[in-house]
Amino acid sequence: MSISFFIKNLNNKESITPKKVLEIGEAISQYNLDESDENIEDFFQKTVGNLDMPKVDKRMQLINDNRLMKSVYLGRIIQEENGEELDGRFVWDEYKQLIEETEMEYSERKVKLHNVRSKMNAFIYQFSCKAEFMEDEQIGELYYIENGEAYFDENDILRRELFEEGKDLFI
Repeated sequence: MSISFFIKNLNNKESITPKKVLEIGEAISQYNLDESDENIEDFFQKTVGNLDMPKVDKRMQLINDNRLMKSVYLGRIIQEENGEELDGRFVWDEYKQLIEETEMEYSERKVKLHNVRSKMNAFIYQFSCKAEFMEDEQIGELYYIENGEAYFDENDILRRELFEEGKDLFI
């Protein structure tokens, strides 16, 4: 009996008996358990044995990723590796046009969107969901700030402190 059997059959309660669960208990015990946890046998007999899957899932969670992030597109001019300048405001406008385009063939539109999104990556920054700022536009979960230069110092380093709670830059 393996963990993969257990995981594959979580939705099929009839195929998982408490005896089967206890057989693989040692393999499962490596997940998120320490001395402060309740007795491991009690956990398997009561929680896993009764197939209380939400509690089992919570207990076996390997990574608790509660870092909700906001994606912010900062419109500004950057130097590409080949020495050319790329204006993020033009890239944003190109993206908006493609999003709003309804007449273009699907495959052509997908390819163009892929190419534009590749350019956009140089202008997108991740901030805590608690970050505060005045966005000019929003498309889906992507916030757009047209005057992105204002968020960088003279050495072209992002001033993250301007996105901290209550420290928005009003321009």
